[in-house]
Amino acid sequence: MENINVRISKSYKEVLTYLSLLPPTELKKIPPEKLEIYAKYMDDSYDYKIDSSRPMQSQKMMEETKAILSNIFRDYFANDYQKQRILAKEKSDLQKIEQIKKEKYDSYKILEKRNKNKVIKKELVAYKHSYLKEIINKIKRIFKNKN
Repeated sequence: MENINVRISKSYKEVLTYLSLLPPTELKKIPPEKLEIYAKYMDDSYDYKIDSSRPMQSQKMMEETKAILSNIFRDYFANDYQKQRILAKEKSDLQKIEQIKKEKYDSYKILEKRNKNKVIKKELVAYKHSYLKEIINKIKRIFKNKN
């Protein structure tokens, strides 16, 4: 498994490769600071090529690249309607993830599972009354009553 920093630097290289295909008028919509960050932290040794015979959806790219490109589209290229749809979809996805986490890590369910695994044995213990003890107690009561 690659280090996250290595994956991010490779994805910056992929992002810049895709952004280089944009016309200069479209590229100006993205703040130069953002492009500088991508250029500064990209992995120069990573060789990424785009297959021009395939559409963008079927290109081989990292998940991080897809996320960065979708954020760039949402923030700089999408119209208001598209932004609303994208934000609604992201919100819905986050709610689904949170619901899954809530169900998976619900403390009551975890405790319930633990208690099901433990077999609790409760037995009635018969109290055996000793005759000798009973005689001693009667003698004690007699002496208590006399005092």
